[in-house]
Amino acid sequence: MNGRRRIGASAVLLACGLSLPAAASEVCARLPEAKDVLSGGGYELSYRTEPEAIRLNAPFALLLAVCGPEGPFAGRIDIDADMPAHRHGMNYQPTFDQLGGGRYRAAILALHMRGDWRFRFTLHGADGPVRLDAPFRP
Repeated sequence: MNGRRRIGASAVLLACGLSLPAAASEVCARLPEAKDVLSGGGYELSYRTEPEAIRLNAPFALLLAVCGPEGPFAGRIDIDADMPAHRHGMNYQPTFDQLGGGRYRAAILALHMRGDWRFRFTLHGADGPVRLDAPFRP
């Protein structure tokens, strides 16, 4: 070498007060084409519906990506949907698949009335439950 020292990109970024993204945050990313992104309690949850357009009384699924302070969330998630003005929820209990990397799929959801709904996501992490709510209108 010609007397020059090679400095890695991470050393340059650290000297500038910056850092490279952690491997966990690279793996733990928002869903592409997310319908909404919710934050609270140190978590970020992005979701989209499948199919994109939800019809009344037709089953649909929710695809979720959940990132926590340490990377992808791997805990239990409860999902419900309710109509705050009517004080009732869905007539169905969703099933869950944990897809890895903080990704989940909840299926067999159905909304049986027109109006304002709210998805209620409860994340059961090491520090206790955190609830994130998202208003929704089919």
